[in-house]
Amino acid sequence: AGLALLVQPKERRGEVEVAGREQRILCVGDSNTFGLHLPPEGSYPAQLGELLAEAPDGPWHVLNLGVPGRNS
Repeated sequence: AGLALLVQPKERRGEVEVAGREQRILCVGDSNTFGLHLPPEGSYPAQLGELLAEAPDGPWHVLNLGVPGRNS
């Protein structure tokens, strides 16, 4: 099973926080997230990235942090 987290990065400039422009989604999980036995573009994080390429409020960047054998 996998878990996707939406993270909105922020930059610090002095005392003021400025929201970053890039929206990031971290996909964390096991071999299902990693896409074991699939080409890299076949993993669900890669497919999600393709779908979000056309989405508003971007740009979006999807990170695949899946590791085969990882569990809770």
